Amino acid sequence: MWTDYSLESAGSYINGTPKYTAGYLRKEYVFNKDNTYIFRNKQWITKTKDILYINETGTYTINGNQITINPKNGKGEFWEKTASSKDWGKYIKAFDYKLENVTYTFKIIYDPNYSNSIVLSSAKPTQRDGGKFNAPNEPLAFHYSFRKLDSLIDYPPRQK
Repeated sequence: MWTDYSLESAGSYINGTPKYTAGYLRKEYVFNKDNTYIFRNKQWITKTKDILYINETGTYTINGNQITINPKNGKGEFWEKTASSKDWGKYIKAFDYKLENVTYTFKIIYDPNYSNSIVLSSAKPTQRDGGKFNAPNEPLAFHYSFRKLDSLIDYPPRQK
């Protein structure tokens, strides 16, 4: 599993350490040996009204240092928050989530001291990845760390 887990910061510091809120942003890819993948994204941000959840599945192919993602199913949803950032509230609604084929150039960075990571670079933004977070004249680059442990993204409760 390749993950991009971030904690939401309040924008202030105490003794040089960021002051964190209860919020988080979690994205992850699982690339299976049978060339299927799962992508999930859960955002529980204190300054937004609802939880955003995305679940996408499909196939992938690798050619050299290129990986092509071909989604087959996917949905984006909004869920109510509860008093705890660990619990799901009621289902609110689906949103128009666009399934987008994309080819990334990828690079795996091996790091025995911390964690191996993968960098996915593409020429255009996708709804799956989000916008541009790096320098203005650089290609889009998305960094994911390798995780051996279970996912920190829980599945929402079944809709009734």
